[in-house]
Amino acid sequence: MSISFSSTVSSASRRTKALIMMTAACVIPLFVIGLEKLSASTKNAAYDPLVMFLIAFTVGVMLVATSFSIISHQSKKLSIASLGILTVVVGTLAFFLGASPSSLLLYLSFIPVGITVSLCLTSEYEKAHTVVAAATVFASVLILAFLLEHYAAYGEITARSIEHFINAVKQEFISVTSEIDYTALGLSVTDISESFDSVIYMMPAIVVIIASVISYICVSLSRVLLLGHGASSEKLKRWPLKMSRMASVVFLISFLIIMLSGAKSVNVADTSALNLMLMLTPGFFIIGVRSSVIHLRRSGFFGMIFMAIIFFTTIKYPPLFLMIVAASGALDNLFPSFREALYGEESKTKN
Repeated sequence: MSISFSSTVSSASRRTKALIMMTAACVIPLFVIGLEKLSASTKNAAYDPLVMFLIAFTVGVMLVATSFSIISHQSKKLSIASLGILTVVVGTLAFFLGASPSSLLLYLSFIPVGITVSLCLTSEYEKAHTVVAAATVFASVLILAFLLEHYAAYGEITARSIEHFINAVKQEFISVTSEIDYTALGLSVTDISESFDSVIYMMPAIVVIIASVISYICVSLSRVLLLGHGASSEKLKRWPLKMSRMASVVFLISFLIIMLSGAKSVNVADTSALNLMLMLTPGFFIIGVRSSVIHLRRSGFFGMIFMAIIFFTTIKYPPLFLMIVAASGALDNLFPSFREALYGEESKTKN
């Protein structure tokens, strides 16, 4: 199956708008590079390059996904040719503006991600599959950009050089935090060092979470923009996030391992379980929010108990609130008939 477009707008008009969007998307990196250089020359402390990159990336993915979907629906050769020419031109200009290879890769990362989102949208893939595909491409670009930057700094990419880089960052982290009076909080240098090590152990999950959250936002906004430009698809009009039951099982088992583990020492089982749980948390949190709203809106003993748990957990330990809602989403996803039996809902209200 694939999407179609409304006939109320002429093909030529829609194609022209798509080409304008594609051109605007490819101009974004030049704008960001120019703004970054202007901020550096004026020493503007208010400028945040990370925020600007995320905004530019999101807008770029939306424009590329929508324009590529429209043009490829009419002519796949035209879509590939126009996007290829614009990418080469913008990439060349960005290079002459002084962008490093790793920076250039990040600046243009919205193009492969946007194309991936477009292919998934036009093929009417499930939302979870689309987010995973976009997140995989984005995470791959992030890792490749890091390796390029690492090679430029160390002249090699080996386990030894990466370990040296991590140790240098760790020492810098400890040096910065040493200016804070963390002894009043009952912390020591050893605690700070162990906290840094924990972050390193969770790095796979952190990369996946960042890529997944950003991809989810880009996919959701691209879908809205595509429908707004005349795309006709019953599936995309109601496009909830669904995850497999196996993912629910993996999340719940990992959740139990972490909850039952009392060991402070790092081991492979706990580290693997923590990474798997964190990787799946964003998706199940979204599903959990949806099911939690239903629980809270329904009267009855179960709804009151659930509301009390959420309320006291939020007050006592806010981070646990995130995991409880995610666990609720995993259970709801694993047992889709439970909510119907509990509230007498029709199957169309399920995830």
